[in-house]
Amino acid sequence: MKHRCFVWVILLLALTVPVVVNAAPMTQPLGSASVTLTLNPDPPSTGTAHAVVVVSGAPAAALSKTSLSFSSAMPSMNMVGAGGSATRVAAGRYAFDLPLGMAATWSITIRATGGVSGTTTFVVPVASSAGGSAAAQAMSGMAGASGGGDVGPWRTAAFVLLVIVIVLAVVSRRARTPWALTILGVAAAVAIAVAALQVHVDAQPGSMNGMDMNAMSDVKGDAPVTVRTVAVATVGGSADPDVFAPGTLAPYLLQDIVARSPGLLQDFSIYAGDHVKAGQVLAHLDEPELVARAGASSADALAQSRAADAAAIDAASRAPATIVAGQAGAAAAQLEAEGAVADLAAKEERRRYWSVELAREQTLLNEGAVSAQEFQDERAQAAAADADATMAMHRVHASQAQVRAARAKVVDASASAQIARATAESMHAQAERAAQGARIDAIMAGYATVVAPMDGIVLKRLVDPGTYVQAGTVIARVAVVDRLRVQANIAEGDLSGISVGTPISARTSDGITLHGRVSSVAPVADPSTRTAAVEAIVDNPGRHAVPGGYVRVIVAARSAVPRNAMQVPSAAVVRGTEDPAVWRVVDGSVERVPVRVVSDDGHAAYIMGDLHSGDRIVIDGATDLQTGARVAEASS
Repeated sequence: MKHRCFVWVILLLALTVPVVVNAAPMTQPLGSASVTLTLNPDPPSTGTAHAVVVVSGAPAAALSKTSLSFSSAMPSMNMVGAGGSATRVAAGRYAFDLPLGMAATWSITIRATGGVSGTTTFVVPVASSAGGSAAAQAMSGMAGASGGGDVGPWRTAAFVLLVIVIVLAVVSRRARTPWALTILGVAAAVAIAVAALQVHVDAQPGSMNGMDMNAMSDVKGDAPVTVRTVAVATVGGSADPDVFAPGTLAPYLLQDIVARSPGLLQDFSIYAGDHVKAGQVLAHLDEPELVARAGASSADALAQSRAADAAAIDAASRAPATIVAGQAGAAAAQLEAEGAVADLAAKEERRRYWSVELAREQTLLNEGAVSAQEFQDERAQAAAADADATMAMHRVHASQAQVRAARAKVVDASASAQIARATAESMHAQAERAAQGARIDAIMAGYATVVAPMDGIVLKRLVDPGTYVQAGTVIARVAVVDRLRVQANIAEGDLSGISVGTPISARTSDGITLHGRVSSVAPVADPSTRTAAVEAIVDNPGRHAVPGGYVRVIVAARSAVPRNAMQVPSAAVVRGTEDPAVWRVVDGSVERVPVRVVSDDGHAAYIMGDLHSGDRIVIDGATDLQTGARVAEASS
C-alpha cells in the first residue's frame, strides 16, 4: 500500500509540470481588412521567430497591390527592436524573420500600404528559450520579477499542496491508513522549502531576478529611444507636375483604296510618296460588260414604265364606264320589277272580285234567279282573272331576277376596275424595281473609274497595272499626314492630372516639336503594364514629322498636390484609432502633430498640417512613441 501511495505522489508531481500549448493565431483589424499573425515557435521564445502574416477581408485586386512592413519594440524597457519589409509569398500572405533577443512582452507593429492601408500592433509575451544566451536568461528573470520578489514559487507550491491534499483525502478515505497525514506533512515541508529556496536565490544582490522592471520602465529619460528622422520640405505648388512618357506618331487618317467593281486595272500610275487630292482619278477598270448591262437595264426599266402607264390609263377610263353601264341596267331592271309588282296587285284584286262574284252567282243559280248560261259566263271570267294574276306573279319573279343580275354586273364591273388599278400599280412597282436595277448597274459602271477619297500621301501601291481585280481588292493605301496622332502609355499614378484638353507636346529624335491637346484617355488601364493609352491630335505643317517614329511626350498635367503640402516617407504617417499624425522632434523629445493625408502611394505621402519646412519627423520607430518621450536621432 505504501508503494502505491508513493506512486500516486510521483504522478501528482508530474502533473504539476507546465505543459506548453500552441497558442491560436492572433487576428486584429487592419484598415478595412483584418490581419492574422502566427509566430513559429508558438508561443515565441528568445531567438529568431518566423512570422507569417495573412491579410483577409479585402478584394483580390487590393491585396495584389498591398505591401507590408513591420517593426518591433519592448515597451516595458522603451527599446526599439528589428523592423523592415515583409516578403510576399502569396496573395494576401507575407512572411518575415523577427529577432527576439530578450524574454519580455514585445509589441509587433504591422503596417500595410497600397491596396489595403492601415497599422495594427500585436502584444506578444516572449519566454526564455532553454538554449538561450545568459543575457536572455537573465532578462527572463527580470521580466518575471515584481517589487522585491517573485510570487511564482509560492503560487506553484500552493498548487502542489492543494493537489496532494485532494488526492490523499480520497486515498485515505478508501484505505483508512494513518500514514496519509505523514505523507502530506512531508510533501508540504518539501514544497515550502523549495519555494523559500527559490525566493532566496532570486533575492540575492547579484541576481538579475531581483531587479524591479517597473523601476526600469520609469527611467525613460535615462534611456532615450533611438529613432530615424527626416526633414520635411514644402513641395506643393512648386513641384513640376509634367508627365514624361515615350510615344509614337501615327497618321491622322489611314484608308485603303479598293476596287469597287471587277475589271482590268489600267492607267494606274501612282507610287508610294505621291500626294493625291480628293476626287483625283487614280486608275480605270476596263469591264465592257458593266456598260452593256447598265444600258440593258435602263431600256428594260423604260419599257416596264410605259406598260404600267397604259395599264393605269385603262384602269382609269374603261373600267369606270363598265361600272356606269351596269348601274344603268340595274336601275332599268328595278323599274321594270316595280311595274310588275303593281300589275300583280291589280290582277290579284280582279281575281278576288270574280271569286266573290262567282260565289254569289252560285247562290242565285241555286235559287233559280239566274240561268245556267249566265253562271257559266261568270265562271269563265273568274278563271280568266285567276290566270292573269298567276301570269303577273311570274312576271314579278322574272323582273326581280333581272334586278339581281344587273346588280351583280355592277359588282363585277367594280371588281374589274379594282383589278385593273391593282394591275397598273403592280406594273408601276415592277417598273420602279427595274429603274433601281438600272441605276445600280449605272453606278457599278461608274465604279470603273477609281478616285482618291481624300487629300493625302500614298503609303503603298499593292497591285500592279494590267492586273484583273475583283470588287473589294485593295489597290493602294493613302494616309493623312498633315495632322498626326500622338499615342503614349501613361502610368496609372499620373492619370489623375490628365484629361481631354490637357496640353501635350511631342519631340522627335531630330528635334521637331509638335504641340496639341489630349483628345482621348483610355478609361481602363492595362493590368499587365499598369498604364493607360493617352492620345492627342497635333498639326504637322510641312509634313516634317514622319508617322511611325518614336517621340518623347510631355503632358502638362495638373498637379494633384495642393500648394504648401509636405512630402514625407509613408512610414512616417501614424494611423490608428485617432486621426493620422506624425511625430515631430523638438529639443530631443517628440510631439504628436495631426495631419491630413493628401495622397499616399506606399512610398511617399503628401500631407498637410501644422508643419514647417525643415521640421524633423520620425520615420522609423514612431508607432510606440508617446508625447514627451526622449529620443536620439539617427538621421537619414
